[in-house]
Amino acid sequence: MANAQNTPKLPDENDNQGLQAYLRNGISAIHNNPELQLQPSVYMDLYTAVWRLTYREDSNKGVRSKVLYADVIYQDLANLLAEHLQLVVKRLQSQDDSLLLEAYLTEWGRYATAANRIDRLLNLINRHWVQRCIDEEKPGVYYIRTLHSVQWRYYIWDKISVAVIDSAQLVMEKDDGKAAKAHDMLESFASLRIDDSASDSDTQTRIRKSLEAPFMLEIEAHERRLEDIIAARRSQGHYVDGQ
Repeated sequence: MANAQNTPKLPDENDNQGLQAYLRNGISAIHNNPELQLQPSVYMDLYTAVWRLTYREDSNKGVRSKVLYADVIYQDLANLLAEHLQLVVKRLQSQDDSLLLEAYLTEWGRYATAANRIDRLLNLINRHWVQRCIDEEKPGVYYIRTLHSVQWRYYIWDKISVAVIDSAQLVMEKDDGKAAKAHDMLESFASLRIDDSASDSDTQTRIRKSLEAPFMLEIEAHERRLEDIIAARRSQGHYVDGQ
């Protein structure tokens, strides 16, 4: 979608299926090439597609009102991420043990870049649908960035974490240039340098915590947010009961 000559035309406002397909293709293009800079006109068309799917004009009142396509956009994204990550995990599983850590970190970097871009693109969904679902304690709904983290944990980390941790330990045991690079990358995740004097099990625990930090922090923040909402409602209920 980044090439203006090959960019499809933004579908009509009332073409819901066309708008969904247009947005889905745009999000897929970002994930397939997160470093590629979209032309401003392409980005605005994608944002307009989100707007058109999220709002409709009430002809009787002459105002725009919310419709239920936000959940469709959200589910489309969840499905797209699942498909994308299943391809990623296959690529990672095909790597040699000595190369797996570097490949994993590369894939995570690309994925995180795409997640940030898509989070901005779908800001309307976050503000007007996801927030309401969270406030209502609807299970399985996350902010767009957090959804990316949840999907990464399920489709990538849960499948290959043991192999990635083993690869990290193997790389660092070589005590060469790659070992130093591995230390630096892990530190950038969790500000935690691996202690070479630690036992194998302790070292693996530290590696795990470092590698989990980028996506688990998002997930844990979501869980704390839900706990705060539940606690506030219980407190309010106790206050009302005491009146």
